[in-house]
Amino acid sequence: MVQQKEQEMIQFRAAHKNPNDDLQMILSYMDTQGDGLAAKKLVDSCRRGRPHGLSVGIDLKRRSPTNPSFSCDFSDPGSVASAFLDSDADFVFANCDFSSYGGELNDIKQIVSATRASSPSSAVVFKDIIIDPLQLALAKQLQCDAALVLACVVGSELPNLLDTATLINLPIVVECHTEEEVKIAVENGAGTILLNRVDRFSGNKLYPDQPFAIQDALPPGNFVTTLVTGKVNDVETAQKFLDAGYDGVVIGSALIGNPIADKFIKSVKNLEMGEDAKIMNSIG
Repeated sequence: MVQQKEQEMIQFRAAHKNPNDDLQMILSYMDTQGDGLAAKKLVDSCRRGRPHGLSVGIDLKRRSPTNPSFSCDFSDPGSVASAFLDSDADFVFANCDFSSYGGELNDIKQIVSATRASSPSSAVVFKDIIIDPLQLALAKQLQCDAALVLACVVGSELPNLLDTATLINLPIVVECHTEEEVKIAVENGAGTILLNRVDRFSGNKLYPDQPFAIQDALPPGNFVTTLVTGKVNDVETAQKFLDAGYDGVVIGSALIGNPIADKFIKSVKNLEMGEDAKIMNSIG
């Protein structure tokens, strides 16, 4: 996955090496227009279920490296995104990477356009195997509300990418799996953490209780928006994350192509934090 992206980026960097290139220009100047509004839109979308419910994000993809058996072909991603948002989903992850997720640049444009029309307050998160600041500039150019960065992929470059994102006023969702990744992300100013229960570098092994194991690394007081992903396939699992204090879940293959996806979304959105959990979360 990473090696394939590194090869693709050789050509991408060459195509955008001119200092006057649009992407280079985005990276060259601090964006202060609407300062804070972009971050607020992401936070509001990801916390729409609060104080005692969950938000639901859709990971809109045609295939998945963590679920090789999954495949779903659709020609109009904008309409698919709109249908999910009409079913009460709160935000969308728009996949750009073709080799891993079956995404294309034109998908992003369609999803952004459709979301602005059908649910303007819902955030669109640019999802690619991001390894270069130019990809952040691309997300900005495509008018996405945020971008996803995988901590396990970028490693020590995470602080630099977060700094770049701050410069161009692009909120970042940092996907983490380990406690150490969460600590580094938070220490470097990440405002939204997506905890993936699947370890991408151990043969896509599922660790069902990972969101609970790393909670001590999360700052108290709702300082950071927290999401969970990775085979969230049933309402009972979502309830556990709600009771643990997470703000939302991001669901992909369990919803894409599922004829009862709307019912699943509504069932998750109708969940309410248990009374004991309400007390514990009000204290923490």
